[in-house]
Formats: sequence, structure tokens, C-alpha cells
Amino acid sequence: PARGDSCGAGDSFAAGAVGALADGAALTAAVTEGVHQASEFVRAGAAAALSAQLAETGTARLVPERGEDAWDIVERTRRAGGTVVATGGCFDLLHAGHVSLLQQARRLGDCLIVCVNSDASIRRRKGPTRPVTPAADRVRVLEALSDVDAAVVFDDDTPAPLLERLRPDVWVKGADYAGTTLPEADTVRAHNGEIVLLPLLEGRSTTRLLSTTRTTRTTKGSAS
Repeated sequence: PARGDSCGAGDSFAAGAVGALADGAALTAAVTEGVHQASEFVRAGAAAALSAQLAETGTARLVPERGEDAWDIVERTRRAGGTVVATGGCFDLLHAGHVSLLQQARRLGDCLIVCVNSDASIRRRKGPTRPVTPAADRVRVLEALSDVDAAVVFDDDTPAPLLERLRPDVWVKGADYAGTTLPEADTVRAHNGEIVLLPLLEGRSTTRLLSTTRTTRTTKGSAS
């Protein structure tokens, strides 16, 4: 986009100011927030940049500000009238199935927040040999993906307490959960969120990867 493009800045100002007023901010603070939102919108390339993204990828991505965490991104997305999408899981040994799910999920909204099981919660679910990758590393890998806006670690047995705070518009899980009752479903729906089950890549799972690796090592050990 051309430098200085301000198309759409007025709408960004209005969305920021109205959102701040709705949150109880004083008029001067709301105006300041509106100016901030409009400035960031222009800095990111304004409407021309979003149009180019939409034409290329089918979705317009709000550019995270430097130093933003998940909560900042969620708040800014909502103030801009966008859709907050979230998904969750262990993401231990990230594989093509994970990447496919994240790509599909990101297309459903304007930001994607990934809720990541802590090391302790994974051990409770899968036993003492898991996770293979510690939470800090899993978060770092996830946030390096272009489709992930932020990742948040939770230590509970289900993501429900985290989702109570996050309040996503769309909660994504894999199609392997079809026919089951998600423990977090009531929390998502209580805040008018939608639950979407997305198709998975056949044969991709961390458990299968680990099993294959162990079998290969055993075979090599026997051969030697």
C-alpha cells in the first residue's frame, strides 16, 4: 500500500472509541484509545493492506503490536469488531495434522489464540513420559506459526476456566471429538460462542509418531 494511506482510519477510530466507552472509559480516554487504534491501523497499511490480505488468503489479519500478549490481542480484535477464534490441546511434537487444524481455524476469524495444556496437565492425562516437549518450547513453536496470534498455557484438566476469561466467538476442535461431550462446551456457549469441529489429516498424531519412533529404535537395537 502507498505510504500514508488512511482509508478506514475513521472506522478504526470509531470502533476503538466506542469500545472504550462501552468498557466504562471516560470520554478523553476513549478518544485517546480511538486515536491509538486509528494510528496502528494506518501503520499496518490501512484498508489497502487488509484488502490485499483478504484477496490473497481469504482472511484479513490484524497485525499484533510489539509486546502484545493474548489478552491484548483479544481486546483489540473485539474493539475492531472482529471474531476471536480459539483452539486448544497439548501440541506435543507439532506435526502436519496440528498445522492443518491451525490453518483452518485461523480462517474462521480475525485472531487465533491457542490454549496449551501445561506439562503437569499433560502428565495427568497421558502419564509420566509425557510431554516430550516442555510447555515453554511448545508455546514458542506455536507462536512462530503465521496462523497463530498467541498461545496461552493452562494448568487445569480442561480449558474451561481459561475460556471463561477468553470468551472466544469460535472454539475449534478436531473432528475426532464428534459425538462426544466437550467439558468446556457449556462455558463456550454461555458466552454465545460457537463450537466448530474441523477435519483432521488422516494418520497424524503425536502418539503415533512416538510409537513409530520407539518401534524403529527397538528394531535397530535388535538388529545390532
